[in-house]
Amino acid sequence: MIEGGMSDVAAIERIMRQTIEQAPTIHVEYLAVCDPDSLEPLTVVADRAVLLGAVRIGSVRLIDNLLVNVPGGKSGTTR
Repeated sequence: MIEGGMSDVAAIERIMRQTIEQAPTIHVEYLAVCDPDSLEPLTVVADRAVLLGAVRIGSVRLIDNLLVNVPGGKSGTTR
C-alpha cells in the first residue's frame, strides 16, 4: 500500500488488520505504522516507515516488522 502511494496511516492500519484477520485463527494484538528511527507512531507516511505487528495463532505469539521506503518520497517522515 505504502509503496503504491497510500500515505494515510489510519487507512493503512485498517487494511493491515482486515487482511490479517481474514484468517479466523489469527488474533491481532497490535499493528502500528511508525517512524523507523524513533518508533513514534505516524499519522502520514512521507518517505519511510516501519510496520510493526504482533499476532497470536493459538498459543504462539508472532512479532514482526517491515521497513518500507516510498519510491520518490519526501525527505524526512511526517508525524
